[in-house]
Amino acid sequence: MTTTAATTLENQILDQLHRLDPTDEELVPWSTIRRHLTGTFWGQVEALQSLVEEGDVVTVKINGRTYVGICDEFCKAADLASTRRGQPRELLVL
Repeated sequence: MTTTAATTLENQILDQLHRLDPTDEELVPWSTIRRHLTGTFWGQVEALQSLVEEGDVVTVKINGRTYVGICDEFCKAADLASTRRGQPRELLVL
């Protein structure tokens, strides 16, 4: 996947999150976001992973279903603290 395609998909994901949750306070099912995206399944997954690694979004898996939300200041502070301790980021599975 080219950088332009990845950036476009990342922007589409962020746009959908803002459209589906204008307050940026809720988690949105990944399947709801994904159906509005262009590109291949794996391209979409790579774009989501890139956003997670950049700290722009957070993902949580609940009962086998992935949810995505905008990473707020608390989330970013927790990620920074983990990085300073040398701990990897964690995927929450409930």
